[in-house]
Amino acid sequence: MGKSETTRQEIMKVTKELILRKGYAQVTMNDVTQASGMSAGGLYYHYHTVEEIVTDILQKETDYVWESIGRPDTPDKLIDAVHIYFENEKHELLDHENSLNWVLYEYYFSFPKEKREKMLKEKHEQTADMLRILLDPFIEYKEALDMLIKSICTELLGLTMFSMTGLIDEKFIDSRFEKLLSEIETAIE
Repeated sequence: MGKSETTRQEIMKVTKELILRKGYAQVTMNDVTQASGMSAGGLYYHYHTVEEIVTDILQKETDYVWESIGRPDTPDKLIDAVHIYFENEKHELLDHENSLNWVLYEYYFSFPKEKREKMLKEKHEQTADMLRILLDPFIEYKEALDMLIKSICTELLGLTMFSMTGLIDEKFIDSRFEKLLSEIETAIE
């Protein structure tokens, strides 16, 4: 990793910490400059807005999750990959105070309705596309695959919203993920 990428990583780390502490809407580029110890010119060389930084943070987090899963080539490896994915999701759901889920919703809802809906649809389609890449080699019927992806996305969205109440627990999350895992296993048989 080059010096520029290392600097960008540090900016994203500092910004994430600020956002988790203050909230997306309250973080300014001046806050990032002060927290990072960079000059304003140094920061603006890499990013022009907090939105740009958050976009990179969200993309890096998404890339990390999907890279950790890989591209399984057998049903057993698929089930292992799904376990990894669900464990990553469970960690986010249980650690709601340090979760980027809060950032996501505050970030998306900072935009006008039309743009927000477009962005949320794109985010959903990105998740659905990644699930499709993961599951498609193992599920013969397109309709079954589409229904499974909708089921997973719906469950994850519901769990995410519920986790923001702070009332969700590991046992409940495990039961929901076991249900989804059962659906996946049935679909790939």
